Amino acid sequence: MKNQEKTYSLKKCKKILHHLFSFYRRKKKKLQEFQQKRLESLLSSLQDAIQKKDTFTASSLAKESEKLFTDILPKNFFDKMLDFGGSLLFALAVAVVVRQLCFEFYIIPSGSMRPTLMEKDYLVVSKSDFGVNTLGRTGHYYFDSSLAKRGNVIVFSGDKMDIPKVDTTYFLLFPGKKQYVKRLIGKPGDILYFYGGQIYGLDKEGNEIQDFKERWFETIEHIPFLRFEGKTTSTHAPVSSFVFYQFGKPIARLTHQRFGEMQGEMFPFPTQLVKDPHAIKHYYEIWGLQNFATAYILLEQEALAFHPKERSAYYLLLNHHPDLQSAPLSKDFFGQTRAALSISSSLLPLSEQQMEKILQHVTTSRFVVKNKKAFHSGTKSGSYSPTLDVPDGTYEFIDGKAYAIHAFGISFQLSPSHPLYRKDPSQIATLYNFGVEWMHYPGIVSSPSRYAYFRNGELFLMGHALFSKEELSSFVQEEKEKALTSNYTPFLDKNPPMTADGKLDKELIQKYGLVIPPESYLALGDNHCMSSDSRDFGFVPEANLRGKASWIFWPLGHFGKIAQPSTTFFSLPHLIVWGGLIVIGIGSYTFYRRYLNRPIKF
Repeated sequence: MKNQEKTYSLKKCKKILHHLFSFYRRKKKKLQEFQQKRLESLLSSLQDAIQKKDTFTASSLAKESEKLFTDILPKNFFDKMLDFGGSLLFALAVAVVVRQLCFEFYIIPSGSMRPTLMEKDYLVVSKSDFGVNTLGRTGHYYFDSSLAKRGNVIVFSGDKMDIPKVDTTYFLLFPGKKQYVKRLIGKPGDILYFYGGQIYGLDKEGNEIQDFKERWFETIEHIPFLRFEGKTTSTHAPVSSFVFYQFGKPIARLTHQRFGEMQGEMFPFPTQLVKDPHAIKHYYEIWGLQNFATAYILLEQEALAFHPKERSAYYLLLNHHPDLQSAPLSKDFFGQTRAALSISSSLLPLSEQQMEKILQHVTTSRFVVKNKKAFHSGTKSGSYSPTLDVPDGTYEFIDGKAYAIHAFGISFQLSPSHPLYRKDPSQIATLYNFGVEWMHYPGIVSSPSRYAYFRNGELFLMGHALFSKEELSSFVQEEKEKALTSNYTPFLDKNPPMTADGKLDKELIQKYGLVIPPESYLALGDNHCMSSDSRDFGFVPEANLRGKASWIFWPLGHFGKIAQPSTTFFSLPHLIVWGGLIVIGIGSYTFYRRYLNRPIKF
């Protein structure tokens, strides 16, 4: 009754007419002649009413036609699936084109881009900022490298890259490769050098790169390695040999000799300045590795084992200057034989005030506490989960501020009275030492993803100067004395790569810098300690670039534009993609209008 009272518009009547006639043509042979004439007569009357613009009559005939077709030509399961499948395939085709050429919604799965992007952030990714992507595979119909700017938060495919578990499916149907979000740091031909958590560089023309002075780089630390060893491969025939990879490239090799010692060699390291590719002798010389150390807080018995004449209850263990000389052959925690680089170690005494200062700036990954066991969010508690005596829940620290994480990734800052803020040295050490991986192997002093470096004479941890020049005076003096009395490389401030007149030391950068290959890009996570990026899987091929993350639209507390260089909308890729879609849209609409208005011949 309700359906009869509602009058169809002429536009809807046209749609019904063409839909029923299309279905009638497919099923016509199954009908008897009188049924064919009856249906054709009704449809012809409906068309006449539409052409006369008699809305009331057309609506009545359209409803009568729908009922008659249901009685005479009821749709079977196959017909319904055909209609559904056609609509679904059309919708999927549109979705594929839109997400590959125009824009895509993306959910951040990990903390590799903190604090710029947090876990469970929902993004809008623009796919036409740099070029026009090919459909169904990596590559571009058109690409403008000048539109990809250092500092852009890029999205790229993992296709043909050294990334595990890269295969995925889209819409549960189409095979594809996972996409990743990182910040674009280096472009083809750049030469980059790391010092003080910052990057210095030359572009392909040999000019100083000014982009690293922009505001989106000011608060981001950049560390040129995840582990000193990077990735390691091994062969055991005819002799044991271990190759170390950084940035996806083989850097050095250690070979097990007949009498047990390890012989090391640096692979050729050609630069723009050094003609002899074997001029670099030490592993730690490349792209500024010597300017960085891994840092671990030692407590009580751990400190006593490293420093029998203990002067402080707490020490910061600094491991630095990885090298091939005197490299050990050992077994890891799982009993597997492995080669390791030789490491120099330094101890820096910590006062209680300095321990509290570390707490004031500590940053962790997102973690879960259950029954006083802490483990990385997204994993499960295990035998190697460190102990943390706080209430059960999901937490994170960002620059000394603790947050509780609730449903949908919504966070709330905790009160200063919360147990996570306790100034207990043991808890501070747990948050610092294990706050990234949340794995504690008993009895082993590991090298966590915590890094230290000098900048202007001060020692930085977690992006902050936690030790002034005055506080470091005794440490610096001891390092110098130790270097005079033993074969030891001290951990001292080497100063930024600048000349005496305050200009960039191009000669140093050309000799020791990281060269970005042609048609390749350096992509790093803003959260250096929790990011698998180009340091791990190598440079991103130009063909793999798919777009730029533009907006965060959830959660609302994190809503807004992402800090990065802007891209003009009136670029050629935008004009090609959006202009093409507008033309296709207008053309399709015009064609559909003509199709509906076209008289049907019965």
